[in-house]
Amino acid sequence: MKVSIVIPVFNDEDYVGRTLKSCLRQTHQFIEVVCVDDGSSDASLERLRAIAAQDGRVKVVALPQNGGSHNARRAGLAAATGELVTFLDADDELHSKMCARMVAEYAREPYDVLHFATYVKGDGQVPVERVREMTRWCAPLEGPLHGRDILVRSFVNYEYAFNVAGKAFPIELARKAFDAIGDIKADSSEDVLEYFAIGFFADSYRGLPGLRYYVYHLGDGGSALADMTTAQFARALRSSDAVAAVGAFLESQGAAESHADIYEAHRTEQLRVLLRTWDAYVRPADKAECLAAVFERWPEADVVSATCELGSDAVGILKGQVGDDYAFTNEHYYAMGVADGARAEREGIHATGTYRLGNAVGALPRKILALMGR
Repeated sequence: MKVSIVIPVFNDEDYVGRTLKSCLRQTHQFIEVVCVDDGSSDASLERLRAIAAQDGRVKVVALPQNGGSHNARRAGLAAATGELVTFLDADDELHSKMCARMVAEYAREPYDVLHFATYVKGDGQVPVERVREMTRWCAPLEGPLHGRDILVRSFVNYEYAFNVAGKAFPIELARKAFDAIGDIKADSSEDVLEYFAIGFFADSYRGLPGLRYYVYHLGDGGSALADMTTAQFARALRSSDAVAAVGAFLESQGAAESHADIYEAHRTEQLRVLLRTWDAYVRPADKAECLAAVFERWPEADVVSATCELGSDAVGILKGQVGDDYAFTNEHYYAMGVADGARAEREGIHATGTYRLGNAVGALPRKILALMGR
């Protein structure tokens, strides 16, 4: 089987040499590397063309202007000639045996989604705990999964990552999914939509937890999060575009009603992820402005509920956005108390007044859950 490795490239001149080297040292003989320059303004395109001139397995597609990684991957799929495809980010690497193992697994028993484990390298100043969290998130399920469970276990249960990196697909399935999406630019959340579409059309999934064959350089490229500014947080805000696009995709497939539970669970959790990013990584001077930007893209009631889960510090900023007279519910106070309690235990600090209030409000629900054996 021939394997196509599709790489979207945008201003990655510092990394593309390392990335392509990992592709060209694959032990599987029949590969092609399709690099799509997405309107780079640096020397990325020149470096790609120089490498392609030395190795005929490298194919370069140059787009006239930046259109986002989804459109670049879609252009790469159109130019690819393999039977299987895997996507690689321009600042990451592949283990030398990945393509060979991919072919061997498909020859033994074909799956629509083959998911490898990820080796996360914390480059730069990335905290160790964040490396661990990312490693856990990228870990595949052993599977197998079939049908609807492919989406449920990822987008509802959050048991494995909904991205396209580190996975392999039959190329015709990938093309079908990408063509159904059409053109969209949502920056860092585009692969969420892409994997949703692939999972929607897929019939089978299998994970290989013991094979850490995708090398993710956390902190290189655009993956660093610490001390985010308003401008940097704007990129994370575009996750709302991808969420809306998932809804539009389901509508286009006549599946909005049948998949409403999956979509709503994903929409709710994506807002929580966005606000956890805001709480943990946005620098204090920009937190109020960034929270205001969240309100511009998400329903006010949803933002309030999700922010209340983060504890009293976040709620203090929240009140400055919606006013001190916002009608917080008992559920909001309970969420604040739970979050503050977790923070107090984690950081060894004294419980705040909000925690004590939330603890009191939540006493009855906790007793009911205890009686139910939860």
